[in-house]
Amino acid sequence: MKTYTTMYRNKAQILEFIERNELSNKENLFIQIFTKDGKVKVTRLHEILVDALPQAVLIGATVDASFSKEIKTAGTVVSITVFNKVKVKSTFVQFNPGMDTYQEALNMGQNTINDDTKAIVLFGSSHTIDNQVVLDAFANHYPDLLVAGGNAVPLGTNNLEYLIATDGIIDCGMVVVSLSGVDLQASLHACTEWNTAGRSFMVTGANEDLIQTLDHKPVKEIYQKYLGREMLENIKQAGSSFPLMVKQGAVTKPILIKDFHQDGSITVAEPIEVGTTVYIGCGDASIFLNTFNFISDKLRGVPVEGLFMYSCMSRIRFFKKGVEHEMNTIKNLVPTTGAFTAGEYYHEDGKNEMLSYALTFLSLAESEVYIDETDFNRAANTNSEIKEILALSQLIKASTEDLEELYNSLRESEQRYTSLFEHNPDIVYSVDSHGKITSINASLEKILGYTCKEVIGNKATDFLREEDVERVYHYFHLAMRDKPQHFTLVIRHKNGENVLFEIANMPIRVNDEVVGVYGVAKNRTEQFLAEQKISELAYHDSLTGLPNRLSFHERLNEKIEIAHENNESVAVMVIDLDEFKMINDSLGHHAGDRILKHVATNLSGCISDRDFIARFAADEFLILVPTVESVNELSALADQLLTAIKKPVFLKGKEYVLSGSIGVSLYPSDALDEEKLLKNANLALHKAKRSGRNSIQFFTGDMNAMISERLELENHLRKALSLNELEVYYQPQIDIESGRVFAFEALLRWKHTKRGMIPPNIFIPIAEDTGVINEIGYWVLLEACTQTRQWHESGMNDLSVCVNVSGIQFQRPDFIDEVKACLETSGLESSFLHIELTESIMLEDVEHTIKIINQLKGLGVKISVDDFGTGYSSLSYLRDFPIDILKIDQSFIRNLEDSNPDAAIVRAIITMCEGLNVTVLAEGVETEQQLKTLQQFGCNQIQGYYISKPVKAVEIKGLYKNFQMN
Repeated sequence: MKTYTTMYRNKAQILEFIERNELSNKENLFIQIFTKDGKVKVTRLHEILVDALPQAVLIGATVDASFSKEIKTAGTVVSITVFNKVKVKSTFVQFNPGMDTYQEALNMGQNTINDDTKAIVLFGSSHTIDNQVVLDAFANHYPDLLVAGGNAVPLGTNNLEYLIATDGIIDCGMVVVSLSGVDLQASLHACTEWNTAGRSFMVTGANEDLIQTLDHKPVKEIYQKYLGREMLENIKQAGSSFPLMVKQGAVTKPILIKDFHQDGSITVAEPIEVGTTVYIGCGDASIFLNTFNFISDKLRGVPVEGLFMYSCMSRIRFFKKGVEHEMNTIKNLVPTTGAFTAGEYYHEDGKNEMLSYALTFLSLAESEVYIDETDFNRAANTNSEIKEILALSQLIKASTEDLEELYNSLRESEQRYTSLFEHNPDIVYSVDSHGKITSINASLEKILGYTCKEVIGNKATDFLREEDVERVYHYFHLAMRDKPQHFTLVIRHKNGENVLFEIANMPIRVNDEVVGVYGVAKNRTEQFLAEQKISELAYHDSLTGLPNRLSFHERLNEKIEIAHENNESVAVMVIDLDEFKMINDSLGHHAGDRILKHVATNLSGCISDRDFIARFAADEFLILVPTVESVNELSALADQLLTAIKKPVFLKGKEYVLSGSIGVSLYPSDALDEEKLLKNANLALHKAKRSGRNSIQFFTGDMNAMISERLELENHLRKALSLNELEVYYQPQIDIESGRVFAFEALLRWKHTKRGMIPPNIFIPIAEDTGVINEIGYWVLLEACTQTRQWHESGMNDLSVCVNVSGIQFQRPDFIDEVKACLETSGLESSFLHIELTESIMLEDVEHTIKIINQLKGLGVKISVDDFGTGYSSLSYLRDFPIDILKIDQSFIRNLEDSNPDAAIVRAIITMCEGLNVTVLAEGVETEQQLKTLQQFGCNQIQGYYISKPVKAVEIKGLYKNFQMN
C-alpha cells in the first residue's frame, strides 16, 4: 500500500497530481478528503475525482485541520491510498428525524462488511447523530472489527459541517468505508493527553447536559476567573481547549464543552449529575510529547506501511507546536495521513467508546514491512524549545497536585468544622473583637428558643442577666488576650427561664492576631438538677423523705462539737418497731412501706425544730436532741414518741396498731463520740426489747458487760467446730397408730469448754448474725445424713432424719448443691431426709421458697413446716407450698388438757391438713393425756419428752429396739 497526498487548488492541479502518480491505472483506491472549504468548492472537487477515478471509494468531512506531510489549518487536503490486495467498499446514510440510528448502522455494516473485513473508517455528523449508538451497533454485531474515524467539525460562524461520500455530499449523516483482505494486518490504538489544572469543583446545578453552577457559581464565571477574559472571548475555543474533567471513581475523563450561554451555564457533550467532582482540564504537554513514545511502542515489531490518524481538534488548538513536533516525528517513521476531528470513534479488543480529547491511529500493512530500530532512535530527539515546554508542563502539573492536595485538605477541614458546628448538640458560636455574635449553630434554638437570625449581629451580653454582664466581659477580655477561659453561666431562655451552661471560650487567631472568640456552651441544667437529686438521695431516705443514716452521722458530729464547746449534753434515741418484720412479711412489702411512712410522719410531728429525725435502716429511726435540759424531758419526749407509734393505721379495711422500743444514750456521760453514742443507744434498745417491748431504756454501764459476753461467745463459736464442741442429738418421732419410731429430729448442742452447755436459743441467733450458721448448718446436715446411713447399714433401714435449716442457709444460692453433696457423700437415699423450715423462712420470699422446695421435692427430699402457730399461722399458704408434714408448736400442746381455745385450734389444724393430704406431727407431747387427746383428734405423729428427750447417737439403737418391740 502507498498513500499520496496533495492540497487541492484547482482542477488542473488535481488532474496533474493524478497523472503524475499514475493513479488512473490503480484498482483499489481509498480517497480521504479533509476540508475547511465551503461546500461549493468541495462539490467541484468531488466531481473531478469521481470522473477521473471512477474506481475509487471516497470519504471525507469538514475538519479543524489535516495532516500529511505537514499540518494544514486551511484549504482541502486530498489523501489517496493505493492498496494492492485490500478491497475497499463504502456506503452512507442521510440523517432524518426519527431515524433508528442503531438499525441504520447495522444496515451500513451489512452493505460493507464481509468475513475478511478487518477495519472500517467512519465519519459522522457531530450534533445530530447519537455516535455511541452507532459504535454499540458495530461492537455488538462485529466484536472483532476495528472502528476508527471521527466526527465532522462545524466551520465558521454558521457552524457549517458536511460529510463526503462516493455518491456525493451529505449535510448530516454517516459515511463508512470498509477495509477487507486476508493479507491485511491492522491495529487500532488511542491515547489521551488531557489532565486536571487547578483545584476541583463540585457540580451544584445541572439538568442533564446543561451545567448551571460549580460551587454555586456560574460555570462561565469560574472559567473566566481561571482562564482570563481574553480566552473566553473565543467561547468555542475555550470550551474545546479547556474541557470539564469529570472524576469517575479512579478515572478522570474529559468532556467537551459544546457551548457557553449568556446566563453563565454551559452545554456539555454528555450528562453530568449534581454532586459530581469536576476540574478545568488542559492538555498536558509532557503527555503530548510522550505520545511519540506511545506510538513507537505500538509500532515496534509490528508490520506497518501506513497510518490513518484521527485526533481531537482541541489538541491542535491547545498545543499546536507540540502537535507539529509530534506529527513531524511520526512522519519520519511511517507514511501518515489524518485529520483533527470533533470526537473520535474507537472500537477494538472490547473497548467501545466515543472519545474526545484523544489521539487515535489505525496502522495498516499488506506485507511484512517493519520500521527499523535506528529510525525510532533518530525520530526520538527532542529540541531545546520543546524541553522548555516540558519543564513548564511539569511545573503546572506539580503545582496542580499541590493545589489539589491543599484544597482537599482545606475542604476536609471545612467539612469537619461544618459537621462539628452544625451537628454539635451544644451551642457553638463565635464573636468578633467587639463582642458581637458572628455565627451560631442550630442548637441555639433547641436549647434557648432563639433563632440564629435573632442573635447574629447582636452583642452576646444582650442575652445575659444583668448581674453576670461584668463577669462575662472579664472572661471575654482574657480570651481576647489569648487566654482560653472556662466558667459556668446562667443564660435566659426566650421564655424567661434560666438555663445553666458550662462555657469554654477560646481565642480565634489569624496571622498571629486574636480577631475574636470561639465558644462552646454546654447545657448543664439537667446535670445540675441530677446532682442536686443525687445529693438529696445520698442524704435522704427515698421512702419516707427523712434524712438518712449518713445525714444523721454528719449532724451528730456537728452537735457533739458544739456541745463540747458549750459544755452541753446531747441525746441520741434509737427507735425500733416491735414485730414489724412479721407484719411486713404477712401483709407484703407495699403495706410495710405504708406503715413506715405513717410512723415517720407521726414521729416527725413529735419533735421540735431544733431536734433532728432520721431513718436509720428498715424499721429503725434515730432522734437527735442537741440540747438536753433534763432526763425527765427526754423521758417525756420518748413517751410521746411511743404514743405516736401506737396511732392506728388502716390497711385493706383493717386497723393495725403498732408498738415500739426506744434506747437512749447521752453525751458526754455515756460516750464521747458519735460511734459509741449510737452503739450504746442500740444496747439500750436491745435491753428494752428483752424487757417486754413497748418500753424505753436508758443506757447503763452494765450493758457493756452483756456485749462483752456476747462477743466472747461469738468468737468462741467460730472455733467450736474445730474444737469438737458441737454435737448432734436426736429426738425420736413416732407414728401414733403403730407406735413405731419412723424418724429422728437432729438437734444441735454446744458444749462450751468453760461454760458447759449453751442453749440453742442463745448461740443460734449469734451464729446467724455472724454468718457462721452456714458452716455449722452444712456440718449438721452432713452429720445427720451420715449417721442415718449408718443406722440403715446396722438394720434400722426404715429410719428418716429431720434437719432444721436456718433461713440464712436456705436463702444461699448453692443450698440445693449442698443438699446434693451431703446425700452423695453419705450415701443416704433422698427419701429418708426431711428438711424442716419455719413459717417465717417460707414467707420471707414466697417465689424463691416455692422454687427451692420444688427442687428439693425433685430430689426426693420431704418438707416439714416447723413450729406452726408461733409465726403467722396463715393456713392459706399451706395450699401454695408442696409440704409433706406440718408440726404443731408445743405451745398449743401444753394446754391441750384444759378446755381452752388451743384444743379447738389443734383440732381445726388437723382437720384442714387431712383435706390437704398433709401429715400432722405434734411437738412437745409430755403426758399420756396429751397423747390420747391428739389420737382422738386424728393426729398422725408425735414428738416430745413423753416419748424421749433428745439423746446422743450412740443411744439410738437401744431406744429404737425398745419402741419396735413395744
